[in-house]
Formats: sequence, structure tokens, C-alpha cells
Amino acid sequence: MKTTIIKRVLFTSFFILIFFVPSVSISAQPVNNYEQAVKKAEGLESKGKLLDAKAYYQMALKYKKDDAFAKSKIQEIIQKLNAKLETESEYYDIIDKADDYFEQNALDKALELYKQALKVMPGDDYAEERIEKIKQLKKENREKLASFRKFVDTGDELLSKNKFNEAILNYEQAANLFPEDKTVSEKIKTAKQLRKEFNEKKKLFDEKITQAERYLLINKFADALKLYEEAQKIFPGNEEVAAKIKELTPKAKNQLEYEKVIKEADELYISKNYAAAKEKYKNASKLWPENNYPSGMISRIEEQLAEQRKHLDKNYKLAVSSGDSLFNAEDYESAKAQYNLALNLKPGEQYPKSKLDIINEIYTKRKKEMQKQYAFIIKKADSLFASLDIDEAKKQYELALSIRPGEKYPKTKLEELDKKSDELAEAKKLKMQYDAIVAEADKLYKDGHYDLAVKKYKEAQVLGSLSNYPGERIKEIQLILKDAQKAKEINESYNRQIILATRLKKQGDYEEAKKAFRAASQLKPAEKLPKEQISDIDRLLMEQQHKEEVEKKYKALMKTADSLYKLNKWEKALDKYKAAAVLKPAESEPKRMITKVTTILTNIEKEKQRNQSYNRYIANGDSLFKINEIDDAKVQYQQALALKPNENYPRTQINLINEKIKEQAAEREQFFLLSVKKGDNAFEQGNYKDALINYKKALKIKPDDSHCISQIESCNQYIAEINKKRQADYDLAIADADKLFAAKIYDKAVKNYRKAKNLMPEKSYPDEMIKKITDYIDNNSIVDVITEPVEIKKGETKEFSFEPIPVKYRKKNYFLVKAKNKTGQPVRVMITYGSKNGKNGGFVIKLKEDNKVNDYLIRVGNQYKWFSDDNNWIKILPQTGDVEIDLFRISKLN
Repeated sequence: MKTTIIKRVLFTSFFILIFFVPSVSISAQPVNNYEQAVKKAEGLESKGKLLDAKAYYQMALKYKKDDAFAKSKIQEIIQKLNAKLETESEYYDIIDKADDYFEQNALDKALELYKQALKVMPGDDYAEERIEKIKQLKKENREKLASFRKFVDTGDELLSKNKFNEAILNYEQAANLFPEDKTVSEKIKTAKQLRKEFNEKKKLFDEKITQAERYLLINKFADALKLYEEAQKIFPGNEEVAAKIKELTPKAKNQLEYEKVIKEADELYISKNYAAAKEKYKNASKLWPENNYPSGMISRIEEQLAEQRKHLDKNYKLAVSSGDSLFNAEDYESAKAQYNLALNLKPGEQYPKSKLDIINEIYTKRKKEMQKQYAFIIKKADSLFASLDIDEAKKQYELALSIRPGEKYPKTKLEELDKKSDELAEAKKLKMQYDAIVAEADKLYKDGHYDLAVKKYKEAQVLGSLSNYPGERIKEIQLILKDAQKAKEINESYNRQIILATRLKKQGDYEEAKKAFRAASQLKPAEKLPKEQISDIDRLLMEQQHKEEVEKKYKALMKTADSLYKLNKWEKALDKYKAAAVLKPAESEPKRMITKVTTILTNIEKEKQRNQSYNRYIANGDSLFKINEIDDAKVQYQQALALKPNENYPRTQINLINEKIKEQAAEREQFFLLSVKKGDNAFEQGNYKDALINYKKALKIKPDDSHCISQIESCNQYIAEINKKRQADYDLAIADADKLFAAKIYDKAVKNYRKAKNLMPEKSYPDEMIKKITDYIDNNSIVDVITEPVEIKKGETKEFSFEPIPVKYRKKNYFLVKAKNKTGQPVRVMITYGSKNGKNGGFVIKLKEDNKVNDYLIRVGNQYKWFSDDNNWIKILPQTGDVEIDLFRISKLN
């Protein structure tokens, strides 16, 4: 491709020299006249050296400027060169297309075009080299395909032998040769899945074997056998496991028999029938000589008997007594154990023998009752045997044998059960192996690995004619593989079409790619890939069409926007540019114009805001000027002048203000002196706050005045000392109030909290504590004497009655009065109380002047006449003004 480009550039450059630099002489030699020039030109033209000939004809025109012959010869040469140029152009067009196909590995199409180029320009070295290169590549591709097939076949063979890693390696080598082939990727996926499943099974298998080997180390043959059987279910064909199962089966059976005898011996030992237990332990020892447990228990029995014999009479009587108690409680088994113990101690005694005979008679009677059920049990066992419920049948036969130990039938059936159990176990083992192999074969069949599936189905057939299923599946696969070679050729053709189509699609040749995908789909109609790719190409074509439509709309928007821009219709132009930018976000021109128009609009907006700010400053300045706030007005005019330095109005106003400032200077001096005088007077009188205010006013006029600065410092010092004393008084009042609050002397506590509040009104704590006290008194009310607002005129007395307070509460009573001063002047209110015997006491409260409802708390419980008499009325007399009483409540302390 690069070679053809270079050739085309050189060729084009060459003809530019010919047509646009007509005076160039390529191999010109000096000539002296017209005739020599024409003769030289004709000689070169006859040799085919057209460019040199053209140069000499041009020299001839220098000697004869309008010579018709020389001009006609030049035109003739140019026509010949043009024809050659067209041939060269056609050649390079074909070569460019051929190079494109070559780079896409579409070798057949490239070969056809290179041959076509040779027809246009026979003997061209470049085209001939490319043709040879393509032949070589096609030969290499045939070898590549052979290697591909070999890798796939080897992978299949290894996979059938469960050599997963080697199989995957071969599949991957095949995939490297033809990455587009999806069949190989599916085989890799299947092999990895099979490897995963195999490894999981292998892990479980190894765990079972390891555990079984641990049981073998401690001679737990039955437990080990069970684990080996579980391992066999995982890998049914494992010969080592099968051999181990065969070896352990008799050992496990013997061990189970041993454990049965040991259980019986242990039960006899527990029942203290030591003689019988000893015999059982001896039998168990014969079954498993290596186990020390039976001999150990025999030794223990002998030790027990020896110990018991040391205190023979005492232990005998104890055993008989225990036996009798247990016998009376109908615990015959335990009683039997005690009687056996007594008999072991004194074998000649009749009493324990008689008691054992009685127990045996009871057991015999019970056994007879069981004998009646024998036929039913046998019938049930036979039914279970017939339905192959081996374990349950065995239990029923053993029950029947325990009822009639001498009967042969249950013994015979138990032997048959053991034999049948072995047969069933073997059949179950074969069935497990068969099911596992068939399941594996089915999966391979489903995944399309037919050769591997046939091998597995044949393995299943080897296990016996358990089912026709494997044979039927093999026939189906044989039908599928009957035309295998044809299928293989179809597959190869399909893959080639897919590869070609994919490359054409990447190149953007969608129509040709679509044809190739259609050809692939015809070869394999069931494959989804070609159909999906065709759909995707249709989508790309639609996108291409959409792009063309977008391009059309984009150009229209840009044209409209440019027109609007020229007409200074900035907002509308901006909308069009933005719409164009949305259609083609990658284009720089609309972005550039958006920035340009936005800048213009920003400048317009800035100018608009500048005018608005200017007008606002002027309006503010005028308003301030009218109310004689000339300093602030001057600032506004200065701001306006900064925005528009060439405007006369703000400058005029500033000059006018400057004149006024001069006029006001004397007034300011007078104000300064007056403020200082007021400050000095207030300072001398000790009114430091007013002095500070006046000194600060003076300092605003003369910020550097030393007298004012010094006096302000002195004022602050005095005020700080006053505040310090006020704080100390406040803290003392709060401390006293808190002590009274803690002592529950709430009226005095409130008085001190109010004193603290007057000292420092900004503090919230006094109000909070007063509210806390009033809330407490409010919440512990006994009786509300007044509940609705009552207005009482100056000098008027109003009486209110109530039920006497219970004696037990009187010493803790408070009056809570909510009252309002309606005059705005200080008002004293006298409150008296009494009983039927007359007035007993009273007090005076002073109401605040704020015309608000305020709380007043009076401790009355400490007055003797209150708690000693049954007071049942109060009287209220405003002495100096009208009042409103909203609440009068009598409360108590807890």
C-alpha cells in the first residue's frame, strides 16, 4: 500500500512538472536556431522520449514565437502523456483496492484485483510480487488448517481420558491459529467446566478416603467401609476402592457381630449377672482377639466378685433387700440384677433363686402373650421382604426369633436377607456406576462432543444390559456422524465466511460483509452469529444513514446560524449553533462560534449591567443628597463616575458635595465641641455610659483627638469596675437565691433571683429559676381561689372564699398570684386572709409597672395564724391603682 502511494505521488509530481512548468528542459542541449530545435525534437519523439521532445519543441517556439507546427507537436505530446496518465491512474486505483483486501486477509479478492492490474499495466513488478505472496500465504493457510485439525483431535482424545490441562492446551493452540473459530472456544469452555467438576469430585473423594484411612488406624472397620462406599459412589470405577471394600466387608461384619455381643455382655454386667456377662465377654474376645476390652471387663467382674465376697453376709443381705424393693416396684430387670448378685455371693441360697424363678415366670407369661403375635410379625416381615425393605424386614424376623428362638423359619429368612442384601448392594453399586457414566455421556452429547459421548455410552453398556438407552443414543450419534466429513467441510467454509465477513465489517464494507454473513448463515442456518451480525450491520447502515441525515441537518443549522450572526441576531444564532453542536459534538466550528457569540452576548450583558449599575448609583446618590446624607451620596456618585468616567453629572454632584462639606466643617467642629462638653459633664457626674457615648460621637468627627481617646479609656475602666461589682453582687444574689431554693424557701428565693435579674438583665438564669419555682408551685396546687381574670378598682375590696386547707399541708403553703398593673404607675396591693373567727393575717405586694401579667409568690405556711386556724377566705385591696388578678392559687411543697 505504501509503495503504491509513493509511486502515485512521484507520478503525479512528474506530470505537474510537465504541465505547469512548460519551460523545463529535462536533457536539453544547446541549439542555435529553429531548425536545429525541431530536428532534435523529432529525433527524441521517434525514440519515445516525449518529455525531452516537448522541451525542444518549446525551444523552437522561442525562435518562432507563433509557429503552428511546434504548437501542434506540443499538444500532440500532451495528449499522449494524458492517455498514459489515465492508464497509470486506473492501475493505481486497482492496486489500492487490492492492497486493502490483502491487508484484510481477503486473499482471493486481492488476487483477482492484482491480476486485473496486470492487464492494465502488463509486467508490473509490484503486482507480480503480490500475486506470488498470496500464493505463498494460501499454501501456509492450508498447512495452518491441518495443524488446527490436529490440535482439536488431540484435545478431544485427551479430554476423553480426563486429561483436562493437556486437552485445554491443545484447544488453545488451535484457537491461536484461528481466533475467530467459536467451536474451539466452546470446547475450551466445556473442558474447563469438566475439569472444575472433576476436581470438585476428586476433592470430595480424597476427603472420604483420608477419613476412611483414619478409621482404619483405630480398627473402625464398619465406619471405614461406609466411607469407602461413599467414595465409590463418586468414582464408581476406582479399582483400589473396590478392592478395599471387598477386603473390609467381612471385617466390618465381624466387627458388628462383636459389638452386638459386647452390647449384650454390657447389659448383663449392668444387671450384675456377672457369670453370664463373663461368658459373653469371652465370646466377644474370640470374635476380636486383638481387642483388650473383653478381657478387661472379665478382670473387672472377677474384681467385683472378690470385693463383694469380702463382706459376704452384709453384701448378700443388701443385694436381697435391694432386689425385694425393686421387685415390689415391678422393676424386674433391676431386681433380677440384685438377685443375681446375691446368688453370685451365695450360690446355695434358695431365696434369690425363688425370686429369679418368679421373675422368669413373669417373663414367660409375657413371652406367651408375645407368642400370640408371632404369626402377625412373620407375615409383616414377609411382606417387607417381598417389597425389598431389607432393614425393616430384618427387624421383624429378629423380633419373631426372640419370641421363638428355636424356629428355623425366621433364621432361614434372616440368612436369605443377608444374601439378598449383598446382591442389592452389588446391584446398587452397578446402578450407581451406570448412572454416573450415562450422566457424563449425556452432557458430552448435549455439548456436541459426539466421539467422547460414544465412548462413555459404550462404557455404560459394558456394565450390563441395564437399559437400551446407551445403544439408542449411540445410534443417534452414528446418524449425526454419518455425514461427518461433509459437516466438517461446511464448518470450514462457514468459518472462512465468518472470518472474511468480520474483516469486511471492520473495514466498513458493510454490504460485502452482509453478503458473506448471509453465505455463512446459509451454510449453518441454526447458527445465531451470522444473523446477529447481519442485524448489527443493518443497525450500522441505519446509523450511517442517520449520520448522513445528521450531516444534512447540521449544515442547514450552521447556514441559518451564520446568517443570523451576520444580522446581529445573537440569541437566535446561539440557539442554532448549540443545536448544531448537539448534533455533532466533535465538530469544532459550532463550539468556536458558540464561544464567540457567548462573548458578544456577555459583553452586551456587561454593558447593560454597567448602565444599570450607573443608573442605580446615580439614583442612590440623588436620594441621599436630598436627605443631606452627602458623604454617602458622594460615595455613590464616585461609584457611578468610576463606571462612566466621561459623564458630567456625577462629577458636578461631587463638586457640589465638596462645597457643602466645606460648609458643614464648621458645623461639625461645633458638634465636636458640644459632644466633648457633654461627655466631660457626664464624666464628672460619674455617668460613664453617657460620657462614653458622647466621647465616641466626638471621636467620629476627630478620630485622632487625644482627649477623647484618653477619656474613653477611663470610661471603659470605670464601667469595667462597675460591671465587676455588679457581677459580684449578681453572683452573691444568685448564691443566696440558690441556697433558699435548696432550702425550699421559694418566696425569698424568688426575691433574690429578681434582685439578680435587676443587676444583670441580660442573664437568663434568674428567669429560668423563677419559672422553675412558679412551675413547681403551679404543679403542686391544692386549690385555685381565682381562675378567671378579675378586675379590681383602686380602693375596692373583693373577697374570695375557699375550703380550708387540710392541716397536714398548711405549714408548706404558698400563694401564687398572677396579676397585671393596669395603671402604668407603681401599685400596692393588700391581701388579707381569715376564717369565720375574723381576720388572721395579710401582706402587701408591689406590682410591676409593665402592664403585663407577672407571677408573685408569697410564703404563707410560716405564719402561725395560717396553719393554726381553718382559714377559708381572702380579701384583695388595690391601694394605689386598678389591677387585674388572673390567678390566685394555694399550693404546697412536697
